[in-house]
Amino acid sequence: MKGIQLVYDRKREDEIIVTLPTSKSMAARALIIGALAGVRPSGISNLPVCTDTTELTASINSLLDVISSPADRIGMSNPEPVCLNLNLGLGGTSLRFFTALASSIPSTEMEIDCAAPLKKRPLAPLCEALNTAGAEIGYLGTPGYPPLFIKGTHIPGGEREISASISSQFVSAMIMCAPYWKEGLKLSLTGDHPVSFPYIDMTVKMMLRAGAEVGISDDHRTISVGRNQYIPSRIGTLSPEADWSAASYFYELALVLPERRIEISSLTPPHDSLQGDSKCAEIFNLLGVVTTFNDDGSASLTCDKRKRDSIASLSTKSPIELDMSATPDLVPALAVGMCIAGIRFNITGISHLHLKESDRITALQIELGKIGYSLEAGHDFLSWNGGRTPVGENEAIDTYHDHRIAMAFAVAAVSLPYLYINDPQVIEKSFPDYFDILKKAGFKS
Repeated sequence: MKGIQLVYDRKREDEIIVTLPTSKSMAARALIIGALAGVRPSGISNLPVCTDTTELTASINSLLDVISSPADRIGMSNPEPVCLNLNLGLGGTSLRFFTALASSIPSTEMEIDCAAPLKKRPLAPLCEALNTAGAEIGYLGTPGYPPLFIKGTHIPGGEREISASISSQFVSAMIMCAPYWKEGLKLSLTGDHPVSFPYIDMTVKMMLRAGAEVGISDDHRTISVGRNQYIPSRIGTLSPEADWSAASYFYELALVLPERRIEISSLTPPHDSLQGDSKCAEIFNLLGVVTTFNDDGSASLTCDKRKRDSIASLSTKSPIELDMSATPDLVPALAVGMCIAGIRFNITGISHLHLKESDRITALQIELGKIGYSLEAGHDFLSWNGGRTPVGENEAIDTYHDHRIAMAFAVAAVSLPYLYINDPQVIEKSFPDYFDILKKAGFKS
């Protein structure tokens, strides 16, 4: 799929119907927990159809083809050696989680590769923490980055530490596998503060559902994991919910199209959801987007135009302040949506966005500049004070191999005569049907 040109039909006023994919974050955790319990991906319902989940599923099936029960193998003193060569594709979460899984299965030798863009994302903090705990991980290329050579072993575990200021995935990777370590794990989180902590909380809650013994200290600085292994019959309880991260682009759409109602066919209310990104409803409510959760499990989004415009007016004197350290995946939809709605903002707590699929802070600043918005950016912030720039002729939005950049900017077509997006196929990482849904909503291509 080459570039795509989007033109929004401004005459459309009908309701927009949305079916979200299920959460790939929950799916990745369910797949790893299931693998440790000897449950194949086919035993988990509602897995999303996207490249990240497909690639992780393929690797786990390859592993379980030769090791039907990792739990039994971990209990053996001298299991038969096994060698595997696997490729995790573009899935950063998948690669980090699988690294801990592979390290925890004794008498295995695995070469773990991935797609080129993922080789630029750091793995050193996780690998060093695992090696300190007793794993045997080496680098086949640049130190600190994939590809990896992993020799699985009986990991002692015990009292360990890891920096949680770069990625919550490092923490989740370790604690999910710790029930199978000799001494369990008491993990201390170092650094200024744990980033994306709701994702760690999601991991803990899913582990508990599967039968693990795990707890978090009140200050969120220590996680203790006992040696209660996962119960295979409970893996079915880990079925993923509809993806709140994906929902953020339709909250963005509601914000910039206050005259249209959006109906999402299934969405778990925040008080029941395991996903930290369910905070999306509260954040967008501050901007005028109201969520109504219906008895049939659907959710309706409507935007109060007068409230939104009043907020935009007030923001000229006092920009909206948002600390997004806990929910960084919402930043692209928020930044693009608030610019189009004329709401000034200052988003902070986002230094770890430099290390996502793209440097999202820089990408948002550059690409919003192309469509007329002059933003300021730094190591830990992104802000817009209302500054405008000329919109160039034949500008195209670059997506930087990043699905969230592509989806957030597609919505900007409502404010332009047309919008051209390069490499739109990157959405297949998490939401392959996204552009089809926009097409039905009036975005012509």
